[in-house]
Order: sequence, then C-alpha cells, then structure tokens
Amino acid sequence: MEEMNYINTEEGTPQGGIISPILCNIALNGLEELIRKANPLKKGISPGVHVIRYADDMIITGKTQDIVIKNKNILKEFLEYRGLELNEKKTLVTHIKDGFDFLGFNVRRMK
Repeated sequence: MEEMNYINTEEGTPQGGIISPILCNIALNGLEELIRKANPLKKGISPGVHVIRYADDMIITGKTQDIVIKNKNILKEFLEYRGLELNEKKTLVTHIKDGFDFLGFNVRRMK
C-alpha cells in the first residue's frame, strides 16, 4: 500500500515482513562508525553528533544545522553506495525546540 493505493510488486520484501529488520541492519551496518569518524572532537569539544536508529527510522543529532546537513550528506552517500536512497519527503532538519516525530512520539526540548 502506498497512500492508500495497492501496488503489486515483483521484488523486495513485504512491508512488516520478519526478514525486513535484519536486512535493514545488514545494509546500515557501519553507518554509526562512519559518522563517528567524520565528527571527531575539536579542542576536546564534541560536535554533539549521535545516531539513534530503530530499523530504518533514524535520528542524527548535531550542535549546529551545518553539522547535521554535513552528516545528512554522509548518510546519502552511504546509502547510494548500497543502492539505496534517502527519502527526502520523510527527512526533516529541525531544531530540537521545534521538535519532531519519531516512532509515534513527538520529541522536543521544553523549558
């Protein structure tokens, strides 16, 4: 189903299939290490980069928008090398004060 329309497919795995999470973990293996190496400490200060991932849903944090966009581009290259692509419609670069939805929860920093 895509936008409430049934689309017959001849390849891939069924959405919600039990093999999908393991295939996702295999495809994304090494991403966290790549991001970590691309964001070293500078003068002992962390760039605040963290990857939080649950299957194919993920958050990449950073102290600045430039850091986040840099890592988004690293992610895009990582995926393209594996024949995958980032879904730009589902991708959001935002400030934590504005919040975002992740796994059915709204995450934001509040006073």
